[in-house]
Amino acid sequence: MPSVGRLHGANPRTLRLVGIDEHTQAPRTARRRAAVASENRQAAALDLEDARIAFALRVAERLDGGRAAILTPETRRRLLHASSKMGLEPFDASLVIAIVQDAARRGETTDEPMTAGRLKLVKPAKRRAAFDGVLLPAAAAIILALIALVSMMSWITR
Repeated sequence: MPSVGRLHGANPRTLRLVGIDEHTQAPRTARRRAAVASENRQAAALDLEDARIAFALRVAERLDGGRAAILTPETRRRLLHASSKMGLEPFDASLVIAIVQDAARRGETTDEPMTAGRLKLVKPAKRRAAFDGVLLPAAAAIILALIALVSMMSWITR
């Protein structure tokens, strides 16, 4: 009895896919790749209010030496101090500085997709509550007001 492969004239050791038209598969793959590339570009875009991009722009403004992308120690110290006020951790701020310096050395700007994509990999800044700097003084004022109220009530009731 002949084997199935010999009935169809094919080598029994060769595998082939059935039901896939090679002519329609290539455009579909190209469309998928284009869609993935588009998603990657959109994901790499950063909001201008994002602390990472704001800090990156500040770093780019302070770079000296053109493509050498040099930061003096004092400038770096000031930038790291500013980044902590923006909610970035020191390590993450150092990563942003390195990304911006690398981009400048390659002749790119901070808004190019590759640089923006790298900045997106850095951990976002911590969100600070609007009342962070007000909580302690407000609590102290309330406690002092209660102490004054109790003192006045005890003075009146004597």
